[in-house]
Amino acid sequence: MENYGLLKKKGLKLSLPRKLVLNYLSESAAPPTAEQIIDSIRERYFRVSPSTLKRTVDFLEHEGCICAYESDAQRFYYLSKDGPHHHLICEKCGKVIPCDDKSVSSFLRVLKSKYGFQINQPKYVVRGSCAKCAAC
Repeated sequence: MENYGLLKKKGLKLSLPRKLVLNYLSESAAPPTAEQIIDSIRERYFRVSPSTLKRTVDFLEHEGCICAYESDAQRFYYLSKDGPHHHLICEKCGKVIPCDDKSVSSFLRVLKSKYGFQINQPKYVVRGSCAKCAAC
């Protein structure tokens, strides 16, 4: 799994809780909340404490191994990819579409050159409807 490689590249240990969270996210059809991640993992691995799993989710997000977005006052998580982090999120079905288009990088350069704006976190999430949901 490429996210195990991302942990290794960052010099991070692949502990059981980290492996469980990464595996769960790789198998999820749509981005889950932290509570959904914890509840689902605890159904099979009841000895792993909820607080350990919550700290693991927070740690993996902080390290850039997973990403999150907020919608309706809830935080949803999905696997990160190594490289630029731009995503299109379908608000109807929850599909996450990676968008590493060069035009996004171009736009960021324009913001810097035209406005002198220093971007601290060049990661964008655009919410809307995927092609399949928009057609319905």
